[in-house]
Amino acid sequence: MTSTNDRENRLRILHLILVLRSTNSQYNEHSLPVMDEREITLCTYFKPQLVPPPQIRVFAGNDSVRGFFRVLRDAPAPPTTTPFTRILLRWGSSSSWPRSVGCGGA
Repeated sequence: MTSTNDRENRLRILHLILVLRSTNSQYNEHSLPVMDEREITLCTYFKPQLVPPPQIRVFAGNDSVRGFFRVLRDAPAPPTTTPFTRILLRWGSSSSWPRSVGCGGA
């Protein structure tokens, strides 16, 4: 049994993936094997094609750019990120982003 302190100190990981399905390597190779050791969150662009175990949190997009950035904004950000993920997190939290890239109004 994992103590509360162990759960609080687990490494938090946010995977940004296109679609959650049985052939996704980020899910099969980097999430499932460590789901009891790390706090895993998946943020998807497309609607998931499977239901993950309860240890893995999923923020599912709705097949749109706007839907992806909505769930990205709602997903808990890990304390450190790669530069690319950091850019996406900033864009996702910006209400002006859709206008600045010509994707329509907010």
